[in-house]
Amino acid sequence: ETIKLQTIAETLETLAHHPIDGVYTSARAVVEKEVLAGVRARLLALDLGVEVLRFAIRDVHAPPEVHAAFRDVASAQEDKQTAINVALRYQVETVNLARGDAAREVEIARSFQDAEVKRATGESKSLDLRSEAFRERPVGNRKRAYLETMEEILANSRKIIRPGWKGSGGVDLWISPREGTPLPMGEVLRGSEIRQAERTPAGGE
Repeated sequence: ETIKLQTIAETLETLAHHPIDGVYTSARAVVEKEVLAGVRARLLALDLGVEVLRFAIRDVHAPPEVHAAFRDVASAQEDKQTAINVALRYQVETVNLARGDAAREVEIARSFQDAEVKRATGESKSLDLRSEAFRERPVGNRKRAYLETMEEILANSRKIIRPGWKGSGGVDLWISPREGTPLPMGEVLRGSEIRQAERTPAGGE
């Protein structure tokens, strides 16, 4: 009987601090929690050696005239909370995806940076070695650099080679046929003359 009276007293005191509309709709769980804490404190003060484990409001409704309206309000508040939960879940998923994408982009940028640094370091070392070799043999390396540059420039272009008025002198030109190894220009020209002679009938012009 003492527990019952203390529970009723605590319930009435708690309800006095909450709007009745909230008790009918969304504040029921809050009221139950506060009443349970208050009853436990009262029984502890009385030193009854009894502990209340749970308190629940089983049946509380608005007057029949407005019961349907309160039920609609409670349903709307539940829908609102559901929408909030869905939005929060979407927010968390979106943030996590964005963080993952950002981390991936950072890793890609770091990999590209490392590759560029290594490439630049390699080119720098190669340039240092070439510069050192050039300083050791400036004349020969200057000529080699010139020949390599001309080879790169003239590789895919048509060329007309015209010796000076004194002739080719000691210049020996080599011509690369479509198949096989390069041949001296003299042999290529002689082969062309032989093939031309074979195609020309005897006594013909």
